Amino acid sequence: MLRFVGHVRRSAPLFLLTIALTTPAPGSAQMRPLEPVDWQAFSASGGRASLGAAILAGQRAALLGSKGRLLDLGVVHASFRVDRVLITVGGSARRTFVQEERYSEPAEGVRAGDDDRSDSGTVSVSTTVALGIPAGANPGRAAWAVRFGVRLPTTDDVQGLERDETDVFASVAGRQRRGAWEVDGELGASIFGVQGDRFAQTDPYQYAGGVRWLGGSARPYARITGHVDTRTHGPPRGNENLSELRFGAEIGGSRWLDAEAIVGLARHSPAWGVRIRAGVTF
Repeated sequence: MLRFVGHVRRSAPLFLLTIALTTPAPGSAQMRPLEPVDWQAFSASGGRASLGAAILAGQRAALLGSKGRLLDLGVVHASFRVDRVLITVGGSARRTFVQEERYSEPAEGVRAGDDDRSDSGTVSVSTTVALGIPAGANPGRAAWAVRFGVRLPTTDDVQGLERDETDVFASVAGRQRRGAWEVDGELGASIFGVQGDRFAQTDPYQYAGGVRWLGGSARPYARITGHVDTRTHGPPRGNENLSELRFGAEIGGSRWLDAEAIVGLARHSPAWGVRIRAGVTF
């Protein structure tokens, strides 16, 4: 018990900093898919946290009806480990959308205009529970986990970058290690809020999968992540399918740098992008 209290006290400043960075006003969650389970956090004694930025070209803002460049600043991702449980907080402090092309009229309630839009980013909170064995133990064995969480409404609809609705998600994830190689996958279901009165909600499937090499100080990886709507005639506006292919490498030890290239696979995902993060394992 004393050990747990000590761990909480050591983690409290980082936790409060994360909350401060991820809770200001409006954002644009639908432009980005959910981040997959961070399996490496299960191998840490306390968890992992990172801060970074991304630039995404050819990004569509469906409610605004525009295509352009998205700059994501203050991207935070922090996972706090207590035995087999991860508490994860994620989001971005500031987003700027530079409009380059209009392909449709704005949705009802969205402010029209060709000006650039800036707002705060997303806020998501989730809990991941490892099943069977602690995910950091016996690396040759498979590890399983269940995850559930919420993505909070952080906009007023007027900017057109996102909808003022709450998203709930749950998934099952697995990981297998063989030598220096790690393979993982995740599949789940979500309940996304919908703008307007025609639908109360929509229920997409979320997915993720990747492979990573852990044999050195540089750890390259490839990953796919996204979600697909279950409606026969397509998702409601503002809830479009998203899919991204990511290639990157994490370099360092307890203090690390991660750089990745992003290639969009769905119409409303960016054409390409780059994300850089600096992080710490504690």
